[in-house]
Amino acid sequence: MGRAFGAPIVMRLSTLLVLALLVWVLSTSAGLETRDAIVFGIILGVSLVLSVLVHELAHAATARAGGRTVHEIVLTVFGGHTTFDAKGMSPGVAALTALAGPVANGVLAALTAAVYFTVPLGGAAEIIVWWVMWTNIYLGVFNALPGLPLDGGQVLEAVVWGATGRRRTGTVVAGWAGRAIAIAVVLYLIGYPLLTGGTPDIFDALFAFVIFTLLWPAASAAIKRADLIERREAVSAGAIMVPGVPLGYRATLSKALATASATGAQTVIVLADDGVPAGYAPVERFGDVPADQRDSADLRAVMSPLARGALMPAEADAEQLVAEVMKWNGKADAWAVIRDGAPVGVLTLAGAAAALS
Repeated sequence: MGRAFGAPIVMRLSTLLVLALLVWVLSTSAGLETRDAIVFGIILGVSLVLSVLVHELAHAATARAGGRTVHEIVLTVFGGHTTFDAKGMSPGVAALTALAGPVANGVLAALTAAVYFTVPLGGAAEIIVWWVMWTNIYLGVFNALPGLPLDGGQVLEAVVWGATGRRRTGTVVAGWAGRAIAIAVVLYLIGYPLLTGGTPDIFDALFAFVIFTLLWPAASAAIKRADLIERREAVSAGAIMVPGVPLGYRATLSKALATASATGAQTVIVLADDGVPAGYAPVERFGDVPADQRDSADLRAVMSPLARGALMPAEADAEQLVAEVMKWNGKADAWAVIRDGAPVGVLTLAGAAAALS
């Protein structure tokens, strides 16, 4: 569909199918001749898609203004979503970016309301303006509800995150709020009519089902993701490395074993002649060499090689770990961990994956 703010605008096939269904529903209920009804339905359906697009463009524009790279703007069967680089995002930028979508719909609703109530349109034009006005009111209000995955939930998440200093807390609070909204919609549209002796409208029941299946799984996934966020916040290369002691590659296994035992190291970081880490030798691997040969065998007998330059700062956090792993993808499966310029341990790809998953 084109590009905006450096990102492609994509419409899913499912969205086109739902749009076609919407056009059919609107055209058959318009009370017009067939040709006019279809044109009328197309105009109303396209106006809905454009309202969603404006919503997503507002997210993209705010993210871009906050220095973020926008990856994709997607229109889906349930509305849309905008993906962008969120590394190092602050609660304030997160809240503003989420709030931009409902605000954009509010502006559109206000503009069309001004036209509807001040300009004597009449006929199809009046119905179209009325439709666009209420479409944007619903989009703005619904997305502003304070529960994940809605924009209002992201704002709530950011507010709690900023107040507590813990993103996990914000995610959990906003996730449970999303669950509460999903239940409230079902209780209001289905439970309330039943409790008052009535019968739920079939459209209301279908709407409640769609909203519940949209909100509950996404809110539950956010709560689960919060645990992952907390674990990742505690991750650093120094915290998850295998502690090691550096020795030159000519050191005998007996000397290496004694040094490792004295320092409590679980691996030996094997150094090349220029002092650069060239490999590592886990202490448990020393048992593969008979005891009577350890005085003559050196570290090369049991070491695994390290790619030259595969060094990881001990203070590297989860985001830095991911970036470093991607940088060395296919070239290294282990890194020497460096603190204050000296190797202090080894981090394997398997160890990093386990800590980040």
